[in-house]
Amino acid sequence: MLEYVQGVAFIVEGATERVFYEQYIRSAADERLVSTPFGEESEWGFDDLMIAGDQGDILVRFNNVGTVTQMPNSAAWFKRSCRARWPSLPWTVFLCYDTDSYDVPISKFQSESWNLLRKDLEESADEVIEIAAAADIEDVMLADFEGVLRYLGLDPAAPLPSGGKGKSRMRKLFKMRSVRHPYHEGEKALPLIQTLDMRKICAASLVPLGRINEVCGFAERS
Repeated sequence: MLEYVQGVAFIVEGATERVFYEQYIRSAADERLVSTPFGEESEWGFDDLMIAGDQGDILVRFNNVGTVTQMPNSAAWFKRSCRARWPSLPWTVFLCYDTDSYDVPISKFQSESWNLLRKDLEESADEVIEIAAAADIEDVMLADFEGVLRYLGLDPAAPLPSGGKGKSRMRKLFKMRSVRHPYHEGEKALPLIQTLDMRKICAASLVPLGRINEVCGFAERS
């Protein structure tokens, strides 16, 4: 088993968040990134990531819960698949989800279930950090609007569609290209996400991506 100095666990609400945050790390880590440290896919069906550092390597794991209502089960995943397997590592947990509303600071999952999850994680993790998108992860992606237009081959002067959340506006943009090629979430969004300027998205500060930079040693990208 490889030796690590830090463990990082991402608990994400949906498949598109899973793809986005993995790609963010791949982009930021650059040549320091080593995929699949165990030579095979993880038990969750996705590769783990290893970031090579001057002081030692950082292990990054992901758990896509599928929906915010399943978030409470993620504490059990973290304890079993992260803390129990590497008990000596300091672990940071990133909770990545959308707030489902433009006028509340935390999602409707906030109340009792949210507080129980945070308490449960804080008992076994060294740090728990919330990375909450203002509405959809697509809102974060649209921070590089020029990159989205370039990917779709649309006029650079095309306006951002109005109304709705980021997912709705992204769908409208894809329809502007072709109704036969609609926007798809999850793994099918990877080709788009891979073309985005992650520096520009980080600088937009729609979500605190700088905290990921700090924990994973990418502070110079803040």
